[in-house]
Amino acid sequence: MSGKLLIISGVIATLTAPVVIAQAPDTLWTKTYGSPGGEYGAGVIQTDDLGFMIVGSTNPFEPDSCPDLYLIKTDPEGNLSWERTFGSDLSECGRCVRQTSDGGYIAVGETESYGGGEMEYPDIYLLKTDSAGEEQWYRTFGGPGLDIGYAIEQAADGGFIIVGELDNCADLYLLKTDSDGYEEWACTYGLGCCVGYCVRQTDDRGYIIAGSDYTTNGPYYGGYLLKVDSLGNEQWSDHYDSYDAKMIYCVAPLGADGYILTGSIGDASNFDIFLKKVSLEGDDEWTRYFAVGSWDFAYSVRPAPDGGFIVAGSNDYRVPGASDGYIFKTDAAGELQWDLTLGGDGADIIRSLERTIDGGYIACGFTRSDIPPPNQDIWLIRIDNEGLLIPDSGEPAPVPFALYQAYPNPFNARVTIGYYLPRPEQVSLVIYNLLGQPVATILESRQEAGSHQVTWDGSQQASGVYFYRLQAAEYSQMHKVVLMK
Repeated sequence: MSGKLLIISGVIATLTAPVVIAQAPDTLWTKTYGSPGGEYGAGVIQTDDLGFMIVGSTNPFEPDSCPDLYLIKTDPEGNLSWERTFGSDLSECGRCVRQTSDGGYIAVGETESYGGGEMEYPDIYLLKTDSAGEEQWYRTFGGPGLDIGYAIEQAADGGFIIVGELDNCADLYLLKTDSDGYEEWACTYGLGCCVGYCVRQTDDRGYIIAGSDYTTNGPYYGGYLLKVDSLGNEQWSDHYDSYDAKMIYCVAPLGADGYILTGSIGDASNFDIFLKKVSLEGDDEWTRYFAVGSWDFAYSVRPAPDGGFIVAGSNDYRVPGASDGYIFKTDAAGELQWDLTLGGDGADIIRSLERTIDGGYIACGFTRSDIPPPNQDIWLIRIDNEGLLIPDSGEPAPVPFALYQAYPNPFNARVTIGYYLPRPEQVSLVIYNLLGQPVATILESRQEAGSHQVTWDGSQQASGVYFYRLQAAEYSQMHKVVLMK
């Protein structure tokens, strides 16, 4: 993509500046999407067809125009498949999107046009579409003040769990709906200005929530980590001061190994990134700090296949005061292994990062040019599992047979299994129970070379541990998956 710079830094000692090595920008696999006006990319996922779905907002800056919620669907190479906008006379924005068990999509954000929302005081906006992005229904939630939904997940029972803020940062708001978007229960937490930025379902069917508690008249001013049961009843919570975890933007469950969380620390003059590992009970195990520039932020963290972690956000190391996109990888102890800084002549921020079925990563945010006329576009970045950006042209490097980790895992009813074939082969993919007995044959046919994925519907099986085994020519590999009803 023209106008972009990639900096590959050497291993950075914590709280020290990186050594940078420039790399030609025409080797990057990046895409931008947008109008001559302003677009905002908030979230991205890989879809069942190996393409990508992006959510955010778009505003062409035409007379009397307002931003609309924006959905973009791409193919596996990032080429636009379709785009949809949702909104009316006022402002809408999408913050998070997920693919649903029926193959459609669910997005959450805020709306001023629908429900009780009005200018400056939007309501939470829940939007359901089919697989082609056509609206099936929408719901709104909120009180008299500003209400925003920041994150959503499909729960194990097929409903949805939403986290955000209620009444202009008065409370952290957790909302559970059924599969049609109708409220089942809602809870608020915190002692004042409290916000939830991320929610994930845990193995016990409860939820882990990350955010911030900016209580002005109480004891807290910093990060907020909250664990609740399946009905929203608090089980434990941790508050952090602003120099330990001021804003926790993302948390990821690690099964029995606890949770990994990331965000920013500091004050109005300086922000650094933190990465914190805690136990299942919320007890700190270690914390790492990363100071790259003066204003460093981390918005997303995901576990890597080797037990380490990959984090995405922004820094202003290259041009103080002007952010660049930032992605870095650590080992299992949080020690830095590599990092990437991506930026152009304006502000660039990465807001969302997810693992892809081949073990790599897809990242999304926005890129802005400050050269008149100013323009901001949605930004999509594709990297492999070593932190190298995938070329957008030329012949791919040889890739061996591969069976990928199933997603989601644990799962309820349906799970996606991906694999790669370097050449056409007869393929067998079989599901086994703990006794080694085959319970389902997913594939028994000749497949073409390339990346593939299949879906197993385990709704007729009992909850428990299963194994999926791929056989193709001399290659045989097996992985574990957990069905949780």
